[in-house]
Amino acid sequence: MAAEAGRWSRVKDLLADALERAAPDRARFLDGACAGDAGLRAEVERLLAAHDGAGGFLETPAAIPAGAVPEPGSPGFVGGARIGRYRIRRQIGAGGMGVVYEGEQEEPHRTVALKVLRPGIASGPALRRFRREAELLGRLRHPAIAAIYEAGTHGDPSAPDGDEAVPFFAMELVEGRPLVEHADAKGLGTRERVGLFVRICDAVEYAHRAGVLHRDLKPGNILVEESGQPKILDFGVARSTDSDLRATTLRTEVGEIVGTLPYMSPEQLAGDPDLLDERSDVYALGVVLYELLAGRLPHDLANRSLPEVARILGEEDPTPLSAVNRRFRGDLDTIVGKALEKEKHRRYASAADLAGDLAHYLEDRPITARPASAIYRLRKFADRNRMLVAGVCAVFLALVLGLAGTVRGMRRAEEEARRAREVAEFFRRMITASDPALMVWGTADGAWGSPRAPRGRDTKIADVLDETVRGLDEGSGGSPEVEGTLRLALGQAYAGLGRWKDAEAQLRSGVAIRRRVFGESHVETARAMTRLGFALDLQDRNSGEAEDLLRRAVEIHRRASGRDDRETLRASLLQGWGMKLRSPPNKNLKRAEAILRETLESQRRLFGAQDSDTLSTMTCLTNVLVARGFLREAESLGREAVEGIRTRFGRDHPMVAVATFFVAQSVQRQGRIPEAEVLHREAFEGYRRNFGEDHPYTHVVGEFLAETTAAAGRLDEAEPLLRRSFEELRRQLGRAHPETEGAASKLRRLLWLRGETGEAVRLSREDLGELRSSVGNQHRWTLDAMNELAWRIKDIGKCEEAEALAREATAGCRNTLGEEDRQTLNTIDTLGVVLRMEGKVEEAESLLRCAVATSRRTSGEGDAGTAAFRCHLGECLADLRCFDEAEAELLAAHAALVAAQGPRHETTRAAIVALVRLYDEWEKPDKAAGWRARRENPDLPASRPDPTSGGGR
Repeated sequence: MAAEAGRWSRVKDLLADALERAAPDRARFLDGACAGDAGLRAEVERLLAAHDGAGGFLETPAAIPAGAVPEPGSPGFVGGARIGRYRIRRQIGAGGMGVVYEGEQEEPHRTVALKVLRPGIASGPALRRFRREAELLGRLRHPAIAAIYEAGTHGDPSAPDGDEAVPFFAMELVEGRPLVEHADAKGLGTRERVGLFVRICDAVEYAHRAGVLHRDLKPGNILVEESGQPKILDFGVARSTDSDLRATTLRTEVGEIVGTLPYMSPEQLAGDPDLLDERSDVYALGVVLYELLAGRLPHDLANRSLPEVARILGEEDPTPLSAVNRRFRGDLDTIVGKALEKEKHRRYASAADLAGDLAHYLEDRPITARPASAIYRLRKFADRNRMLVAGVCAVFLALVLGLAGTVRGMRRAEEEARRAREVAEFFRRMITASDPALMVWGTADGAWGSPRAPRGRDTKIADVLDETVRGLDEGSGGSPEVEGTLRLALGQAYAGLGRWKDAEAQLRSGVAIRRRVFGESHVETARAMTRLGFALDLQDRNSGEAEDLLRRAVEIHRRASGRDDRETLRASLLQGWGMKLRSPPNKNLKRAEAILRETLESQRRLFGAQDSDTLSTMTCLTNVLVARGFLREAESLGREAVEGIRTRFGRDHPMVAVATFFVAQSVQRQGRIPEAEVLHREAFEGYRRNFGEDHPYTHVVGEFLAETTAAAGRLDEAEPLLRRSFEELRRQLGRAHPETEGAASKLRRLLWLRGETGEAVRLSREDLGELRSSVGNQHRWTLDAMNELAWRIKDIGKCEEAEALAREATAGCRNTLGEEDRQTLNTIDTLGVVLRMEGKVEEAESLLRCAVATSRRTSGEGDAGTAAFRCHLGECLADLRCFDEAEAELLAAHAALVAAQGPRHETTRAAIVALVRLYDEWEKPDKAAGWRARRENPDLPASRPDPTSGGGR
């Protein structure tokens, strides 16, 4: 007995050593460790295989799969031995920590499965999990759950003293096939498979009500007996939801992942037991149902590493069930998709809810996973009562035709319907030709490439719109559905003409009518919400309301049609771009980028790169990337969008001008001024041609063209163009509008470039005073104007006033926008730079460290703003003679700026100047010379010696 115990100890040691090695290295290790002892090696390899296959405590179920041949032999127990009141017949199988035997109980006489913990490791977490399994299973009595009869301990015959306590429990022995294998063997159809699965859901719901989560649901743990009775096995990795157990040592250790990867929910993958609840099992049920119907898993995990599998399961959406087989389109696709939602609050709240929708599917009744519109309910009723509906429809159609002929006559009815369609089409085409920002709406309505109505601020069009509104107000709109459609079309048309108040009034009416006719959660209401929310963002008003409208619209579309539906993705596009337009813009840019990237990825996958929706999202994401400072990526994506639009719709399409404008901005900010001027002029001509000479956004493009012209050195040519843009935007949009403020800022900068310091300061003070009186001292535009004035006057020796303005702007931004907003960080940066110029270097260093740390946390290392702050911090550190740290900050800043904005951007060149100054003060002439060369020629090829080489201090 002692010899056997010693051998088992040797097996354990070798197993532990082997598990510390990568799988490919284990064979070589065993070649040496087990040389001459084939039996020892076989035992270790068997345990390794059991460990690798174990999804939890006991992977092998307490069952005899039909046709399986049990593995003979077992450590410690042999046929005829006894465990408590049970006589062992044979070993069924083994898992990573335990062995399962077929046993016989004499009173009452029955065959049972005995689960026994492996000798020698019955301690710590394994023992706690074993005892928990026994306790949890003992509470469950359900025909579809394998029952537990008894739990206890027994002496280990392999232990030296023969009486080491080995835990075991006796449970129901199930004879059957795994779920999918059973369904395939029996040739079950879709509805039969769903019916079987409903019974499984009922059993899981019963366990949940008893306070037990399974946490390892998969087809191998769900066996089906020959009679068709399903049996859920292996609650061995279950976690009780009772608070008394959660507080004891029976709780799974924090960070431990228990379960089988392809069936694990994203929160289970996170390894935090406090994230798990009944919806985690619902997710696993969704995977099982998917596999039962489709014959494959929702994600392709073949030949993937473990980290890659975890990433895919946590981040990537599953392949839609309908993409595997079109016969699953509709309710089944929706049900499975809801069960597999990554965010658990979007899944079914319980297994009972999932079972309920599946039962509704089987009964041809409406499911809860989508809004039950009147049309949808009618369709489901028709599915249940085909003959009755066919007869009723025939009678109803005859009555309608007869009534139409009696009252108006069929010809008149058809003519009115045709006119209604033509009016709607007229408005739709007019909208897409009126506003570059609203081109996205045209895309969503399928209007790309369609003939366009007269463009721009056409007085006749405005008169037609006004007359139509008067008619609607007098009650000539017809049915509520028609009036709602016309109100929405009118709102979009007014927005296209820059008449924001009129646009908002019509869009609000349209939303109200849609809510009254269709209900709050209908897709028609969601479409109206997107238009109102986006229009509010375009005029920088009611940002909280706009955000709520767009968010709810996306949620409605997702519930109704799924994440990959075209209209869902269109709503996501408007949500993302609206977020970029919203005040304060810097606060929303990162979220806007994430939404648009996800939307674009889905559109490329589903519709291709040349699809109009895909091209529209490319264009919007380009704009966001420019604002984020990722200029090289923005240029690449924007050029792809321009080429795609030209290829599909022609060179004169309005969206060519829009996308070209965004590319021009990215090129200009990279310092390639001549190329940027050509692109801005091309975009400006496209806007004038498509949207009109006097359209607000034509003037916006005009101001950017003026800025580029000034950067090219032609200041006299730039000023009149920029002044006209500013005056027109102020007249059309008002002074308190972001586009007007942008033009004012560019005009002030132009005056500084021209050396008209007095005029520039006068205009800056005038603008600041106007903003203080119109929007208040705490508005972000006022605070931005303060910050800009402080930044400018510091360079003309007015550091004391600059400091006062910068401190006021910083305090206001912190109070109004919060510590993490980019505008707040900009004011902190300005204050730090001013203080450094005044010799208050220690205070400046503290402020700049704060700005850098916050920006790195919120925007990332590669963000251009983060890099600019690091550059200023590096200059401060150089003043304090902390040369090593200064070098690290400046080199990191320069690398990030080159990657994001290119080598010729003014901030990139400023970083080079700071590096030259650092190395001069540090007395490192070789490095200083290298960076001087880079300053003279920022486009040095990569093959040239790196100016940063040569070692540190």
